[in-house]
Amino acid sequence: MIESIITRRKQPDTPSASRLSEITESTKHAKPKLPSTRKYYSKHAANDCKRETRYNHAMSETVKLSTLIPDGKNANLGSPRGNQMIEDSLRQYGAGRSILLDKHGRIIAGNKTAENAGAIGMEDVLVVQSDGTRLVAVQRTDLDLDDPHTRQLAIADNRSGQVSLDWDTETLKGLVEDGVDLAPFWTADELTSLFENPQFDPASIDEQGKLDQKAEVECPGCGLKFHPK
Repeated sequence: MIESIITRRKQPDTPSASRLSEITESTKHAKPKLPSTRKYYSKHAANDCKRETRYNHAMSETVKLSTLIPDGKNANLGSPRGNQMIEDSLRQYGAGRSILLDKHGRIIAGNKTAENAGAIGMEDVLVVQSDGTRLVAVQRTDLDLDDPHTRQLAIADNRSGQVSLDWDTETLKGLVEDGVDLAPFWTADELTSLFENPQFDPASIDEQGKLDQKAEVECPGCGLKFHPK
């Protein structure tokens, strides 16, 4: 009996001619069975999901400009000409670059831009969340770099920042007391020059002419006081 079982296993029944014809016909339209790729795609789908999650984490939202908090210790005083140039740039070319916020909505960089944007009536701000590991690019769909108008925006962006820069030495000193290291940004000689040459404004327009007036001197012989020419 055991031998008969073994024999049947070694020599399976041969299908009849009609059954063989049915099998052949059914396989003509059958799709080839490929090796299973379930594990492969499951693995990569999970990775894709993670990538998508990371991308979606950099969410964007629109908030009101008035909700942003200016930096109370901004060391850049700005200048009237610089502010006017920033305002003119925003009016003529629109917003060209992003400003930078901390996690509490306080402005780290771009205080003057935000200030002048509010002055011309801009109300909304598109906020893109980021952890700093990737650049955030603002793509203007209405601009073409081959257009002279766009080139002017590029110049305005750099020039307005240059013209509006006016360091507040007292604020800088306060930042040093707070633990801010200025050494990466100025040499020792530059810091000495910056802090030993304080900036000041005349008390009034009438006194502006006195800026070119030489200091009063006293004659050691007769004691006469006069202003040298």
